[in-house]
Amino acid sequence: MTGGEEVFLLRPCRIGGNAMAKKYRVTITETLKRTVDVTAESKEAAEQIVSDEWYSGKHILTADDFTGVEFEANTI
Repeated sequence: MTGGEEVFLLRPCRIGGNAMAKKYRVTITETLKRTVDVTAESKEAAEQIVSDEWYSGKHILTADDFTGVEFEANTI
């Protein structure tokens, strides 16, 4: 990590009392983000240029581009 990132640690917890445990499906979403400078005729053209570059493999985002994580649980 390059500094300034927030780190969230989840600790194991016990289900207390006589509570009935349920099954959950948890989705983990990691966000990678990078800003790229480009010269173009318009905002749309700039986005298209960088999109094309990304699809062609010019911009490969890595762990250094990590900006966050979200957890979403739903009962199953």
